[in-house]
Amino acid sequence: MDATTTTSIGLTSVDTLARTILSQAATTKMTTSSTAPRLKRILCLHGYTQNATVFRKRTAVLRKHLKNIAEFDYISAPHFAHTHVPTTEAEASSDEGQLAWWTRDHESNAASPAIGIGASLALLNAHIRDHGPYDGVLGFSQGAAMAAVLAMEREQQHTDAPMFYLLVSGFVPRDPAILTQFAVSACTAPSMHIWGTADEWVPPAWSRGLANSFTTAEVFEHAGAHFVPSDGDARKAIAAWIKEQ
Repeated sequence: MDATTTTSIGLTSVDTLARTILSQAATTKMTTSSTAPRLKRILCLHGYTQNATVFRKRTAVLRKHLKNIAEFDYISAPHFAHTHVPTTEAEASSDEGQLAWWTRDHESNAASPAIGIGASLALLNAHIRDHGPYDGVLGFSQGAAMAAVLAMEREQQHTDAPMFYLLVSGFVPRDPAILTQFAVSACTAPSMHIWGTADEWVPPAWSRGLANSFTTAEVFEHAGAHFVPSDGDARKAIAAWIKEQ
C-alpha cells in the first residue's frame, strides 16, 4: 500500500467518524428537546388595590422557584379601586394605579352587587382567547375570588380547555347572585386553596368556604397573614401540586 492510498483511507475514516459524532449529537439534542417538560402557562390575577406590576413584584420569589415548571402572565383589572392603601416607593412608581376586579357601593361585609364584575369577566375571557391557551390561573385575594367566578362560569358554559386554579386568600364575592350560584353548584375544576391562619383581611373561614365550593380542593394553610406565601414549605407544596396538573 503506497503513501497516497494510506492518506486517502485515513481521511475517509476521519470524515466518517466526524459524521457519526455529529449525527449522534443531533439525535441527543432532539431527544432532550422532545422529552423536556413543557412549562405550564399560568394567568395571574392581582388583589384589590394592586395591579399586574405590583403583583408580579410581590410574587418574585415564588416565580423564581417555579421557573422550571411554569411561566406567568400578569393582567391588570379594568376598574379603579375605591379605597386607597399605602404602597412602597417601588410600587408607587407603577403608573397603572390601584385597581379592582369589581367595586361596591359600601365597604361593609353585607351582601351587595359586585359592580363591574361582568366587565372583568369579559376582559379575562377575551385575554384568554387572544393570548392563551393557559393551563391555570393564580389569583390572590379579590383576584382569587375573581378566578373562582371565572372557573364557575367556564364550567357552566362547558368551555373547552379546562384550567386549574391556585387561589390564595380567596373568598366568594358578596354579590347576592354570585352567593346563590356558589351555594347551588360546585365547581369540578382542579383547585388549590391557600390561606393564612392570621389573615385579618380575608378571614380563614371565608377561604375555607370558597374551597368547599370546589369538589377536588387541595388546601394549604400557613401561619402568616394576608399575602402569597413564599417560604420553603409553601413553595414545595405549590410546585408539587402544579406538577400534578
